Amino acid sequence: MLTVIQSVYNKNPLIAKSTVNQLMSLDALNVEFQFILFNDNGDENIINKIPDFIKNHKYFEYHYSDFNYGNKAATGGFLGAKDLIKFPYVHASNQDDFYTPTFYSLSLKHLMSLDDSYAAVCSNCYHIDEEFEIEGIPLPNEEVEMNKGWSDPNFMFDWMFGIDGDNLTRSNNFIYFPGTIFRKELYETIGSPDIISFGGSCDFEYWARAVFNGYKFKYLGLPTWSYMKSSYSHTAIDKDNPNLSRENIYNPRIITKYQNLWIKNNKNIRNNPMVTEDIYW
Repeated sequence: MLTVIQSVYNKNPLIAKSTVNQLMSLDALNVEFQFILFNDNGDENIINKIPDFIKNHKYFEYHYSDFNYGNKAATGGFLGAKDLIKFPYVHASNQDDFYTPTFYSLSLKHLMSLDDSYAAVCSNCYHIDEEFEIEGIPLPNEEVEMNKGWSDPNFMFDWMFGIDGDNLTRSNNFIYFPGTIFRKELYETIGSPDIISFGGSCDFEYWARAVFNGYKFKYLGLPTWSYMKSSYSHTAIDKDNPNLSRENIYNPRIITKYQNLWIKNNKNIRNNPMVTEDIYW
């Protein structure tokens, strides 16, 4: 039913905790799943810190990649593990995020009930610190009005990019990547994530690509997972390395890409998904 990909690179104490958390939450659903711990050409000792009962779990898989797909800036399994995926629904998680069984249950029930025009379901979350203390709820709890917008790709494209005449004026990533379960078919209909071009913003570019290709999204306002602001997260790494900056480097590239595609498509988004875009960097 579901493939979960947790990407890891640097050894840290949260990996074992989050792996145990996700396996236990998935077990509670009593459904068939696939859990891939995807080591993106990182520390080879990471697997040694995973408890034996997890490594022996019938749905646990460990994959060490000889190539660094994440380019040391993004979730490498989003791209590198795509050929390992067995099930039609995919969750690409981070090493410092934690999930309840409710997150998986609600996300799957909603996505399975929607037609193929919906790319993904995204859930609200709690922001937590490294002591698991709640710092806040970042997204709206109200979901009715949100879903009116999320079910209209034209509205979503404007919301993301701020159409002003002939120009796109902003980059507004509308969903949290770790809180999203998406259809595996996206890899076929709109292509693979472009980590080389868009680094840590590759998830934003991918959802923008889905919207531009006419896909809809579903939002669940109930917080059912925890987004940890840890010292090991890619966001923290970005702040320490200006060459990986999403705001100054990658997001402007995304605006340029969709500015060109939007004009080329006569200021419209596409009615049918396409993989080839004729946009090169």
